[in-house]
Formats: sequence, C-alpha cells, structure tokens
Amino acid sequence: MRLLRRLLRPRVVLLLLVVCLLVVFGRPAFHLGRTALHDRDTREPIPTGFADDASRLNRTQVKEAWDIPTDPAAAERQLAALLRRAKAEKLPVSIAGARHSMGGTPSPPTGS
Repeated sequence: MRLLRRLLRPRVVLLLLVVCLLVVFGRPAFHLGRTALHDRDTREPIPTGFADDASRLNRTQVKEAWDIPTDPAAAERQLAALLRRAKAEKLPVSIAGARHSMGGTPSPPTGS
C-alpha cells in the first residue's frame, strides 16, 4: 500500500502541474494561434506620386521619389545631381531613409 502511494504521488503532482499549465497558458496560446490563422494584410498600396510613413496616416504628395544605389560612390553622385537640380528648380528635398518614421517628421508642410 505504501509503495502504491509513493508511486501515485509524483504522478498526481505531475498531472496537477500539467493541468495548471494548461489553464494558465491554454487560452492565450489558443488566442494567438487563432489570430495568426485569421490575420490578413488589408493595407492599400501607396499610389504613385505619394509617400507615407510607417503609420500609413501621413500620406504626402511628392514630385519624385528616388531609390539610392547600393554602391556608395554612385549614391553620392546621384544625390549630388538631385540636390543641384532641386536647388536650380527651387524644390524642397526630404530624406526618407527607410520610411519608418511616424508623424511625417522628414516631410515639409507643403509636401515635397
């Protein structure tokens, strides 16, 4: 009888531990799984002639947007040419970088 009690005691403790873990973590895990299965990307693409930040709440009209070459020397030449042109045409210039800012901090008030 004592041997049976000694064998059952760790199993009961383990079973209670498993039940407690399921109660504590089961519902959040179910919610996360269900959300991941039903998640859809419903963002609209940014139309041509506009730029936006990460929040997608600050759409700004732009005259042009340029991708910078990966070669540093070519990027410097392109940037110099763009700045000369902007100065000659009196156009505002904004550096967007990765476009991850929120609140439109790099955008001039009238657009760019």
